[in-house]
Amino acid sequence: MNELHRDRVQACIEVWSELLKRGEVTRGDVVALLYQVYHRYGVNPLRGKAGSALLYDKELITLYIVGRYGLGITEELSALVEKVFDVETKLDQLYRELKASIQRGNIGEVISKIKGLDEDTFFRFLRYCFTLYALGFVDEEEFLNILRTLYKVPELTSKVRRFTKFYVAYKMAELIARGSIRTSREKTLWKNVIAASTGIEKAVPEDLQIAIIAKKLFSVSDQLLRKIFPRLEATFKVRSVEAHGVGLKNEIE
Repeated sequence: MNELHRDRVQACIEVWSELLKRGEVTRGDVVALLYQVYHRYGVNPLRGKAGSALLYDKELITLYIVGRYGLGITEELSALVEKVFDVETKLDQLYRELKASIQRGNIGEVISKIKGLDEDTFFRFLRYCFTLYALGFVDEEEFLNILRTLYKVPELTSKVRRFTKFYVAYKMAELIARGSIRTSREKTLWKNVIAASTGIEKAVPEDLQIAIIAKKLFSVSDQLLRKIFPRLEATFKVRSVEAHGVGLKNEIE
């Protein structure tokens, strides 16, 4: 497990524990419970630059993955999973189909399914694959291989590039949180190296996106963010990054 997400995973385990005790619940009930537990743990949903009214609904992806891959309890709650996590169940099935198709070298059928997804569902699918990687249930190369495969599909290229910028920003924020990046010069170097390693063109994210993710997901201090992103200080206060994120395009959401 990625130790940077220890509190997130623990919060999800607590939610599953509560769901095991409860009887009938709706998707809205689970979203509300996840919000309450996250708030108590001081955890924010996986996110890009901006907030969203559906942010916690989309964070059910994380809850589902922790239950299915971490706890192995989804079969015990088959009725609940079928009713509440129908979206996530379909995303998992699509992920498994794509993974198997890539391994076989025959992706035509599953790509047709993915091309038929509406934009919201497509980005939820990318979010699903990313969350598997972020929580440590698939390795980075497998996740990147999915992005590269989808990037080659003309109808999906621009969307995958947008999401890849989020991924690069997330990786940068993670390195900052781990103390591997402490200066503006190191930030510029690593940003270009990571973007190039994806194999996807024009995948370098904005500094603002990196700063917001570092602050909101990993609670990086304002002092360090000002040191790494000195040019942003003139346009916004780091302690207000969330407000400046509102209304900006959010590739993970």
